[in-house]
Amino acid sequence: MSNIKHLFLEEVVSTNDYLKNNYRNLENNTFISTNFQTKGRGQFLRKWESKRGVNILISWLIKDSKSSIFKIRKHVTNVLINVLKSKNIDAYFEYPNDIFVNEKKIAGILIETKGNKQQIDYIIVGIGLNVNQDEYDELKAISMKNITNEIYDIDKLKNELINKLIEKL
Repeated sequence: MSNIKHLFLEEVVSTNDYLKNNYRNLENNTFISTNFQTKGRGQFLRKWESKRGVNILISWLIKDSKSSIFKIRKHVTNVLINVLKSKNIDAYFEYPNDIFVNEKKIAGILIETKGNKQQIDYIIVGIGLNVNQDEYDELKAISMKNITNEIYDIDKLKNELINKLIEKL
């Protein structure tokens, strides 16, 4: 298993942006998580909506130039779906980067890279998982709590997710 480093910041502009700005000083398989992103985003600069402290907001820095973006996306998707399935939540992937339950988004994946065909400097995988949030401005969003009526331990779930991401890659 690779060496894992997990940094937690109470608040950050964006977990992906933090890793992009600091990747040179960070090790492969560094994760950063936060309770709140002031400018969280999804694909095509869409805003990622999340209340403070109730969801998983995490990014993963991969500095292994042998990693395939397509393999990583499939891996992350499978891990998210399996974690949800372990909580009796039937989720499915919708290309290019969303996980849905009953036609409502429960998670999003944002993959960003730097490099060229010969050398990839980094792959950053941002993951937003709706866990305990009750209401959303966007009608097409849902949380684990909305589905199961349970309140989840964010730290425990986050650690489970990180361990599964690393162990099965």
